[in-house]
Amino acid sequence: MLGETVKRLCKVEEIEGQFTKHSSHATTKTRALKKGIPDKFVMQRTGHRDDRSLQKYELLETSTKIEFSKAFDGSEAVSLSDSIVSEKAPLKREVELQEEITCKLSNLERLET
Repeated sequence: MLGETVKRLCKVEEIEGQFTKHSSHATTKTRALKKGIPDKFVMQRTGHRDDRSLQKYELLETSTKIEFSKAFDGSEAVSLSDSIVSEKAPLKREVELQEEITCKLSNLERLET
């Protein structure tokens, strides 16, 4: 039932891509961990039994991924502590879309609870 609701709401919000109820759960776990909520509490709320199964949701920040990518680009020097200004418009747009989808999925999950 939740899976069908996610599909319906993605269609209403014009979110393209293949999203499932797991997408919504994964977003919730990832955001909880990024906000510093202790692993044990997240595990209790999500039903995970061991730390290793929860670790896959500890994703790198998008900005860190961009900086890492630029570090091997060779065209510019990058410091992980500096602010990021992307000169590559397609990459910047991809990041914006990813953040928009994550935000919308989080909103969808809140609507379901």
